[in-house]
Amino acid sequence: GPGMKGEFLPINEPLEYFVDAQGAGPGKLDCTIHRPMGYNGFGGNDPKVIDNDDGTFKIVYTPNAVGRLKMNCNFADQAIPSTPIKLQIFDASKVRAFGEGLKDGNLAGSLTSFKVDTKGGGEGNLKVDIQGPGQTQVSLKEEVNHTMVCLYSPPEAGEYDISVLWCNKDIPRSPFHVSVNPTVDSNAVVCFGEGLQSGCVFADSWAEFTVDTRKAGKGEPRVEVVGPYGTCDCQQTSQADGLYTIRYNVETAGEHFVYVSFAGQPIPSSPFQIGALWNTDISKVKIFGSGLQGGMINEWAEFSVDLSRAGSGNLKVLVEGPSQPEMTMEGEDLVKVKILPKEPGEYKVSVKFSEIHIPGSPFSMTFKAPTDATKVKVNPPGLLEEEAVCVNQQIMFAVDTSDAGDGDLDVAVYGPFGCNRNVAVRRIQDGYTIRYTPDQPGKYEMAMQFAGTEVPTSPFKFGVFDPSEVVLSGECLSEESVKMGEEICLTADMSKAGQGRIEISVRGPATVEVTSERKYDDTHVFKFTPSKPGDYKASIMINGKHIHGSPFTIRVKGADVIDGSAACKAYGPGLSAGLLANQETYFNVDIIGARGGKLYCKIIGPDGAEIPFDIQAIDASRYKVVYTPLVGGTQSVSLSYAMGTLISGGPFPVAVCNPPAVRVCGKGIEKGIVNKMMEFTVDTCKAGVGNLDISVDGPANIKADIINNKNGTHLVKYVASKAGIYKFWIKFGDVKIRENAFAVLIENKEAD
Repeated sequence: GPGMKGEFLPINEPLEYFVDAQGAGPGKLDCTIHRPMGYNGFGGNDPKVIDNDDGTFKIVYTPNAVGRLKMNCNFADQAIPSTPIKLQIFDASKVRAFGEGLKDGNLAGSLTSFKVDTKGGGEGNLKVDIQGPGQTQVSLKEEVNHTMVCLYSPPEAGEYDISVLWCNKDIPRSPFHVSVNPTVDSNAVVCFGEGLQSGCVFADSWAEFTVDTRKAGKGEPRVEVVGPYGTCDCQQTSQADGLYTIRYNVETAGEHFVYVSFAGQPIPSSPFQIGALWNTDISKVKIFGSGLQGGMINEWAEFSVDLSRAGSGNLKVLVEGPSQPEMTMEGEDLVKVKILPKEPGEYKVSVKFSEIHIPGSPFSMTFKAPTDATKVKVNPPGLLEEEAVCVNQQIMFAVDTSDAGDGDLDVAVYGPFGCNRNVAVRRIQDGYTIRYTPDQPGKYEMAMQFAGTEVPTSPFKFGVFDPSEVVLSGECLSEESVKMGEEICLTADMSKAGQGRIEISVRGPATVEVTSERKYDDTHVFKFTPSKPGDYKASIMINGKHIHGSPFTIRVKGADVIDGSAACKAYGPGLSAGLLANQETYFNVDIIGARGGKLYCKIIGPDGAEIPFDIQAIDASRYKVVYTPLVGGTQSVSLSYAMGTLISGGPFPVAVCNPPAVRVCGKGIEKGIVNKMMEFTVDTCKAGVGNLDISVDGPANIKADIINNKNGTHLVKYVASKAGIYKFWIKFGDVKIRENAFAVLIENKEAD
């Protein structure tokens, strides 16, 4: 009977099976239907068994649901050979097709697709056949959720019939009737002519250009021209097959946009941007008046524009600057222009006739405010908000003189050693920036004058402290270790460090209580008693800055250990000179011959701060210490093993170079004069250890003389024999201090 060879069977169509039991003797034939998961029967739709009374039987069954079924046949309560029969039922009416590939309007030669959802159709196979003007290949791709994607490319335009069959039966609406349009290519459309060229289109006239569609396929172009005041009148005439003449009326000067499309698609370069001109002579426009030189704010500046000989067109005046000034314009052939700026600064005045700048435009005008020192705004962080400033720490703040008028700012600093005028004052857009680095602890005053008048709240008072001048003493600092339970006493002498607040924090294996006592001689005594052995870190800071050597390591021992430091050896690039700041390095420590202890390490930077490190065990007798130098200078690396003495050769001094910390200042690094000695300063105080090297590229050979001031700064002198731009390359420690060279403009004479 059907389905016994694995073929797919349609739903709701009767199935008949023949059973020959003539050689099996008497008995009863039973037949049942089983679905997967043990569900039996289909709502009473069971197989019907007909006894032919000759030892044969006929089974009639009409499936009413899709899926995989089993028909079990028993004779005399025993299964008949070749049973159960596996039935695969499908329903083509439940299969659905959809997508752009089944719609009208696809283009010949273009790939399109549609999807077929077979989820409700049961088991089966999909077949797609396309009949049309040309032979069409179909590609089927299976997706998730019982969905198939059908891809095809119609070779020619025309009518196509697409048959979608599920198990060789048409699904609903199959075959689908689809109209395919001819192929068009808007990219093949070419436009040319003076009507598309700026400078060839003038107001109050018709402009013309040609559209060539001969290589683009069948269709007509669509043209729209939009000007400053809306859509322009446009005429389209067909010259020959595929050639069109376009004429549009230009009513006014200004930007026009020409939109050209073909078959509903914009062509390349559309919209075309065309600048329409007035029939004018811009060279005949004259401008004059004292207002072109600028003036004072809140006062009218006036100038005139003579258009009497320039022809037809529109005059436009645009002012750009720190504020939007009031402006009036009166007259026709001779236009009087008046502007009233509210804010000081440089203004640019653009004067256009027929959308074109007149000779000399844009004009630069400078407007100044009346001088008033009371309107100088000073906000120096580090002077007013903080208790004190750290020595050698640069103080930098801005002074806003934008409302104070025209004038110069003078700044002087009075400190422990009298008046110091070595203050960097630099003009910026709204005023000045102030930079000053105190080099001695003590009390300071900063006096400030604008245009010869003291500014409000001047002089500014502030204190300077030096953490390196704090002297710390105590027996625990000189001993290799102290015993657990003994009181530790530390004395900090602040007599030469300047004013400030000193604090101590101790971290270690156990929490300790620290007592603090201030003495009359400006010393502070700190006491605490450790209760557990191990390393304790005592951080001592003045005004939040670590003093020299802080944090200090105090080793507390509880029981004797074997000293293995003498048997250890340290080596590697991290202990060599020439390291670069902010670049990770390492060194190795061999402990062959040592035993019974632990490797201890302490790395102190040039600024007294402790540098973090990571000790990694390579094997049972070797360690790797990884760290990153943070600042330039000479750092100290101390190593010991089993809380013993320092490892041989230690502490190790390591020179670190930090080229980005080099600072360059002075007029000679900004600009210069031909055949005049120019100077600038290179500050390497915070850059560590290294050699300074300067090379110069430019129109003429320059030899830069470097003078070491013996205080971390260098004076550089040079003379340029030719004008032009010179590039100064500055290296410290054989590394560029920045990626780009300093560009210095050398002029023939000094600017007024």
